[in-house]
Amino acid sequence: MGTGWVMRTGRVVVVVLMGWLLSTAGAGAELTALQQNIDAQVAEIDSIKDSLSQAQQRLATLEAEQSALESEGDDLAARRAAALAALRAQFEKVTADPSLPLEAELQAYRDAAAAQVRQRETLATQQKQIAASRERIAELRALAGPRAEALAKLRSGFDRARAQRLLREINVAGEQRLTSAVTCAPDETIAGCIERGEQTARREARARFADELFARVTEADVVARHQVQAGVEPTLEESEVTDSGFRGQGEYFVTLRARLRNEATLADACRLLGLTDAQCRGELRVPSAETMAPDVEP
Repeated sequence: MGTGWVMRTGRVVVVVLMGWLLSTAGAGAELTALQQNIDAQVAEIDSIKDSLSQAQQRLATLEAEQSALESEGDDLAARRAAALAALRAQFEKVTADPSLPLEAELQAYRDAAAAQVRQRETLATQQKQIAASRERIAELRALAGPRAEALAKLRSGFDRARAQRLLREINVAGEQRLTSAVTCAPDETIAGCIERGEQTARREARARFADELFARVTEADVVARHQVQAGVEPTLEESEVTDSGFRGQGEYFVTLRARLRNEATLADACRLLGLTDAQCRGELRVPSAETMAPDVEP
């Protein structure tokens, strides 16, 4: 015969004090307020990021226009030089023959000079707009830095508050009453089978107390993913075998009443939530303002 055991129907009674309920409710209100602050801070940072992205796009456009203007300036300078050369050549002809016209060459030079002046004025305006755009980007980044730090602090406080709430939820005392059974092995003594049956019942009482306790916490789904790795187990304070005996084909059953208590630490609660040691200690990881949008050369 094997050495497996069979669970019988049992029930659990967890002792919860009114003060525990009130503190848990208070933790929930604190977390709600923190989440609202986080949402508001995220919305503000998103707005800054959008403004920063728009400012950078405008700067890129202005710089492209400036490059085009500078290229146009070379063409206008060449045009003016050519118009001046043509005017001088025609002026020499007019000097020799005053009856020759000069107005066309003079107007061409005037137009070339005027176009060059307009280009330089436009370029100067463009440079002022570029300077203003870069200043705007610097202002937005200056705004982003403190807000990113504030958001990191809020998130750090939120994670710590989550761990503290979980700690209040799991650090309780309770009672388990259950019946379990084991099948005695052929080579096992009666005393050994009895001892194994009682140990199995106590172990099952601890496991059921933990499972039912963790299933009722606020973040039960998160805790379930990390429960085994976290290794948080309740303490068996006392146990009493209220009924036991042999039945069937070498089966020994135990009806047990167990008093248990969970005494986790804040670090335990953090592990149950999947938080790192740094998150549990409240250490900040603040993103730099430069990571909020692509860099722009000054």
